[in-house]
Amino acid sequence: MLPDPLRLRSGVIVSTLPGLLLVGFWSGAVTYVHLYHYNLQVDEGLVSLLGLVTAIAIAFKLWASYHRYQDARTQWTRLTICIRNLVRQIWFNVPDGPRTPLHVHGCAAKSGPWPPPTQMQVEHKLREDLLCKASAIRLLVGFAFALKRHVRGEYGTEWPDVRSRVGFLPTLARRGPQTQISVSQTLYSTMDPEKGLPAIPAHSSSWPRSLFSTPPPNPNAQPAVIPSNTYMAITQHNLPLEILGFLGSYAGHLACERKMAGSGGLGAVVQGELATLGDILGRCEALLDSNSMPLSYTVVISQIKWLFLLLLPFQLLQAMSWVTIPAVVIIAFGLLGLSSAAASLSHPFATTALSLPLDIICTTLAIQIDALTSCPLAHQPLVTAHSSYYTASPDDADEKPSEKTGQATIGIAIGVTMSGGTTNAVHMPTGDGSSVPAWMYVKGNRPLGPLVKKDFAECVRSLSVGDILEVMKMKGEMPEG
Repeated sequence: MLPDPLRLRSGVIVSTLPGLLLVGFWSGAVTYVHLYHYNLQVDEGLVSLLGLVTAIAIAFKLWASYHRYQDARTQWTRLTICIRNLVRQIWFNVPDGPRTPLHVHGCAAKSGPWPPPTQMQVEHKLREDLLCKASAIRLLVGFAFALKRHVRGEYGTEWPDVRSRVGFLPTLARRGPQTQISVSQTLYSTMDPEKGLPAIPAHSSSWPRSLFSTPPPNPNAQPAVIPSNTYMAITQHNLPLEILGFLGSYAGHLACERKMAGSGGLGAVVQGELATLGDILGRCEALLDSNSMPLSYTVVISQIKWLFLLLLPFQLLQAMSWVTIPAVVIIAFGLLGLSSAAASLSHPFATTALSLPLDIICTTLAIQIDALTSCPLAHQPLVTAHSSYYTASPDDADEKPSEKTGQATIGIAIGVTMSGGTTNAVHMPTGDGSSVPAWMYVKGNRPLGPLVKKDFAECVRSLSVGDILEVMKMKGEMPEG
């Protein structure tokens, strides 16, 4: 790899080239007029003081841009830590197998002993729980890839790295922008336009006036015609937010089956990490604003910078003659290069060389998660632990029967159908009376993909516990990048 002074593919040189050409031609013209026509030399104190102001302005812009870049980097570091913590808690600490009576649907519990399930039911529940864990973990990794696409303005699920992980989910983002969803014209006719999207007034003003002032809106002007792609950007659905809803349904399912301890245990950890993911999503969306600084600051800094570059040749003419041209171009390269770097840093989610390497971050996270879930030793005692089924959850040992009667903790689950968009049952019951979140059984959910191209239901029927753990081990050995 070349040392930094010799690297030309940083993206700065190309962006500064037009400005350097402009400064070079201007310096040449000033030098020619000075040498052959008029004396254009100015007092050295004026440009020196202006140079100090320019340095302060550029330093402030660099600080603001780097702070924005560092904030984005911090959020993605938090994302990586949060997802790894969630995966570790789900894969190793959430118990597998039946915890509440298998013939009870929902979250209600009652007092008294329950008849033990058969060995077949226990093994079925073990397989189902392991596949639920694999589905939730795959969804967590998909959240990172979906957030990467979201902050880059690449919406929907039809991206290879997103579709392979979360493309099966019945999300609104999968269907495209809201402008493609059929809504009756009667609904549009009854909507109050003042409560909808704000109309953008059409201003009719000459360009010289617009350089110095912004005309007030004309209340009698007709709304301007907004391109369709603008509406698509405004009404686009938020795929990472929808993924958090499905992950919340899985956390609610674990609470229903009493697989997470009280407020100070696993349940609080999982809910806290999910809340952290929501906070990261919001902070990354706040960084999507292209204006990293107020418009007044941006305009003044740009004007000071160019005023200094245009006046600089007048100070160097007497001492440098024709050498003024390369001297001014070199100084301009420093100022324009720093300004261009600051502009690139203010867009940390772009695909330039100065932006965050989101592709590498997401791929590295996926490999780390595959390695974390590849250890089968943590789940080897599963069948032995459930060979004799206990009649009550250990968390309920100290509760009185009267306190458990009627207790119901309702978990949140999302079951949006693919065609009609109707929200259906909270949980999807299986043949033996157990239940999982409805989205787990949606066609296309391949929790062991890409090694096993079977849907969730097929994996539950055809794979054993050992097979599932062996596939997870193989995914660690051949990670999905």
